[in-house]
Amino acid sequence: MAHGSAIVDSYRAGTKDVSWYHGHYYAAKAPGLALLTTPVYLVLKHAHAVRLVDGRIYAHFSTALAIWALGLVGVVLPAAILLLLIFRVADDFEPGLGPAVAVTAGLGTLLLPFSTLFFDHMLGAALGFAAFFVVWSWQKGNTALAGAGLLAGLAVTADYPLALVAIGTGLYAISRGARLGGILAYGIGFTVGLVPLFAYNWWAFGSPTHFPYEDAVLYGGRTGHDVLGANSQGLFGVGVPSFPRAVELLFAPTGLLTLAPVVGMGAAGVVLLYRRRRNEALLFAFLAVAYLVYNSGYRLLFGGYSPGPRFLIPALPFLALGLAASFRRFPASTAVLAVCSALTMITVTATNPELAWDRHWLSRIADGSFAGFGAVPMIPFFLLVGASVFLVCRIYLPAWPRRDDMRAAATLFVGWALLAVAAPKLLDGSSLAALGVLALAAGVVLASAAFYRAGWRSA
Repeated sequence: MAHGSAIVDSYRAGTKDVSWYHGHYYAAKAPGLALLTTPVYLVLKHAHAVRLVDGRIYAHFSTALAIWALGLVGVVLPAAILLLLIFRVADDFEPGLGPAVAVTAGLGTLLLPFSTLFFDHMLGAALGFAAFFVVWSWQKGNTALAGAGLLAGLAVTADYPLALVAIGTGLYAISRGARLGGILAYGIGFTVGLVPLFAYNWWAFGSPTHFPYEDAVLYGGRTGHDVLGANSQGLFGVGVPSFPRAVELLFAPTGLLTLAPVVGMGAAGVVLLYRRRRNEALLFAFLAVAYLVYNSGYRLLFGGYSPGPRFLIPALPFLALGLAASFRRFPASTAVLAVCSALTMITVTATNPELAWDRHWLSRIADGSFAGFGAVPMIPFFLLVGASVFLVCRIYLPAWPRRDDMRAAATLFVGWALLAVAAPKLLDGSSLAALGVLALAAGVVLASAAFYRAGWRSA
């Protein structure tokens, strides 16, 4: 883009997923992140600030200082804004718990590792959640709904699957009383937000409705040959949803609940929210189920070499809001699983998320390599993590938890540890195995509920 072209032939050897169209290679992803950061790159280039540095991520790859700088604008800044919005909404749901929810979401979910990678998930998630935030804070008038639609459209421009958030947010606006004029305003704003996407398609492919995912190819690794038709099956690679694959997304070695069990407490909190905030709870539940179903039908379940099911990221900020109710009702249980999740996510992030799929995190810490970075560059990261946890504890330090909550917390911790070890070994792609794993998870929940009967009854 900086050279005035969408063709990436010259960079094919250094990329993986691309699109092949009329004899040339193109980026296969949505253009939002590139559109946002190309002006920043041009400023850095003209300021002679673009320099290659010899910091190694892998044995044979070097990183560019420019990519790091662009990540500050295109990834870190959206992540910070997203956490501030989560803090604001959660603090309204349960006054005083906003900081605890925001820090838990930021340290104990996939939001942390993907805040350090130049992927489009954080930008899309931040824009999608911002659209919800505008509708949530909407009082009257159609201008705000048009703004929400604009943010939702830009979210899709950044990451195609954010269309689910756009749909959910539109339905949420209707549930909050938006009339025909407001719905039209949301739709117009959404269409305007898609203009950069259609303009890019027209510029690159000669048609506003030609998406690069239609012609996606994969680089053939050691062979160096392209594998054509990467997304030829289904709709852009998304086929019929699969129940066993959905369970795998949750309980595989890098499954969502295996790495971040606190997300389960977020889901429990959504159930608690239903009595007081029905519209919001229905939206959160819809998005969680929709993304799980959609992802279960995708050809690359975990999106390649990934620290977890990255296509579920857009639903995580909404599930995080359920943590407000869980922290209030089950403080010990939520805090224990939050600590477990944070330790896992911090370890994954510090040892390079792109290598996390092999689960050799502890060995990289033990040898002091931190995936090639060394221990010294990690010191500021660990200091900032410690500072955020310390500040949250100063702000939110609940009274000594009830004995039944502590027993439930112990049960959930042991159950999570057992599931993390046993579930990946049991999953073999069959529906029967998936049902067995779900039965084990249900047993853990029921056992913890037995220790917390009074709390669950009142909930």
